[in-house]
Amino acid sequence: MDATDPIAAAVVDDVLTFEALHLALTRCMAAHPPCNADFQMHPDANTIASLWGAMSCERRVSIPLDEVDPKVMVAYRRWGPDFGKGKSE
Repeated sequence: MDATDPIAAAVVDDVLTFEALHLALTRCMAAHPPCNADFQMHPDANTIASLWGAMSCERRVSIPLDEVDPKVMVAYRRWGPDFGKGKSE
């Protein structure tokens, strides 16, 4: 794990940072832009965006992992530190 990578360093001390969540969401949205007339987001982007929106509204810079929905963590891990290292999207 590269300590200079904000995503890799994000899950430290049992918290997830907003910056890391934002970068994971950005990666997912770049790979899967919203589509259709309804601008539907990729399921992972939609899942991550739910926490991203809550953290943004509450102006939180981090959140304890025990407060993060497990579905969000699954999506985050797909687009987080191991993204592009042979794991499937």
